[in-house]
Amino acid sequence: MNWTEIIFKVLKLRAHEDLVIGKSILSHPKVAGFIKTLGEPQSQIADYELVLEDGRRIHVREYEDYYKVHRDISVGL
Repeated sequence: MNWTEIIFKVLKLRAHEDLVIGKSILSHPKVAGFIKTLGEPQSQIADYELVLEDGRRIHVREYEDYYKVHRDISVGL
């Protein structure tokens, strides 16, 4: 599994509906172009986001053994 496949799956979900992925089967988000950002504290190690060409944003929360990935609500799209 790769980040392109994850993004494709997340875009089919409702905004803020998390997809949970084990860290052992996926590269670090920075490898796929995500940038570190600040997110609402939820016991995560770090937050990352990727802004797509159409303006939608993919948000990744990193935990010890897994990532939670969702798309943020897009204003004006």
